[in-house]
Amino acid sequence: LDGVVARVTRATETDEAPDGEGLTTTDAGVESFVLIESDPEAVPTFAGGVAVANGVPEGDHRFTVNGAGRTPHSETLTVSADEPVTRAGADGEIPLVAREDARKVELDDAESDADLTRTAVEDDFAGRIYDSAIDGSDAVYVHAGGAYTTEVRDADDEVGAYRVNPDPPGAGSDDGDDSGETEDPIRIERPETGAAPLAGYVADVAEETRAAVAAAAAESDDGDGSGPSNAVNGLERALAAAVDQAERAEERAREGDREGTDRQLENVVDRIARIEERLAAAREGLPPGLANATGKRIEQATKRVEQAQNSEKL
Repeated sequence: LDGVVARVTRATETDEAPDGEGLTTTDAGVESFVLIESDPEAVPTFAGGVAVANGVPEGDHRFTVNGAGRTPHSETLTVSADEPVTRAGADGEIPLVAREDARKVELDDAESDADLTRTAVEDDFAGRIYDSAIDGSDAVYVHAGGAYTTEVRDADDEVGAYRVNPDPPGAGSDDGDDSGETEDPIRIERPETGAAPLAGYVADVAEETRAAVAAAAAESDDGDGSGPSNAVNGLERALAAAVDQAERAEERAREGDREGTDRQLENVVDRIARIEERLAAAREGLPPGLANATGKRIEQATKRVEQAQNSEKL
């Protein structure tokens, strides 16, 4: 019999990100209860969010955390006889979301050809906040003030990625009093793995960032063609070029053209390098949060292009 441990925290927005587009985690503030489906008795956390469940049998278990005023967290984890301690959550941390700030993300594989076995969610600033084994479909509550990459893996360890931004700039948010938990869920339907969805992800995150940079440039344009404004415009053009090349890579992958896909992915790598150069020159002319977010998204795009290049599945 083994133990399962985790630290329960609270997801909240960070000042380092653009408003409503990045998280950090802080102390939970209130204690929670942990339930493992194989044991009908809930275990309370202690010391501000430390969860310890002892005597958990070897095998797969559904691990659920509930806290007052928070949306529930639930994941599937595996307890191995070879490991005396199993860490739940993302590297041992489980950030809970206040009900009024929550949005539900659903992964629906009913019509998917992929045999999905694992999913994870990463915020641009807080990093990985959810990581669970799955048997097809899954659902997780995220903070509406974050911007996310949802990663899926299949039985062959092939990867796919999807961009999730619950409240992107310019989308317009509901100013009513309804809880975020009651809003329609964000659905990822027919999730895929392989080079095509990874290239599609890069196109999506680059376009999202390009639009934000273009909006910032329009707001700050004083018409004098100064150095900072020129650099910001150059960054937007570099992002647009990356969108174009990533979309072409996705098209080649969906056509089954391995050579063409590899060639286009190399072009995406070149465009990302150009974005990094342009970002360094444009930082002075960008809002600090957007400059930070652009850097974080470049890191994600680089990671996903590398996965696409290493993928055996188009």
